[in-house]
Amino acid sequence: MAAIGLQNQCVEGPVDHRVGVIFAHPGISAGAASLENQLVDECVSVATAAGHPLDDGEVAKVRAYVSQAGSIITTSMVREMENDSPIEADQIIGDMMRRASSFSLPAPILSTVHAHLKSYELRGSQRIAA
Repeated sequence: MAAIGLQNQCVEGPVDHRVGVIFAHPGISAGAASLENQLVDECVSVATAAGHPLDDGEVAKVRAYVSQAGSIITTSMVREMENDSPIEADQIIGDMMRRASSFSLPAPILSTVHAHLKSYELRGSQRIAA
């Protein structure tokens, strides 16, 4: 779940956040694929350190799943953001970050995604307070 978070959360504006749309766009796909692969690597490292290693075939399936042009997948968090609803930044991405930290694993992409999600939450709380 965390592995798909990157392209769904780091794209701003009136953009279709489905994975297939993002990866079908020639101006975005190469950079998104590189970042997505780094995020998958971070998640796999955390899972392995936590005693849940994935074999190479499983990792290949995850990579294909989260980067397939034409795919219609998205996340519930995107739908929540599109509806200005609360999200689960700490429960999903934050949890992976905490686990990475507990194993002293670097997680710069997870940290970037988490920062973006927390800024969304801050914007939402400011709208409510106004």
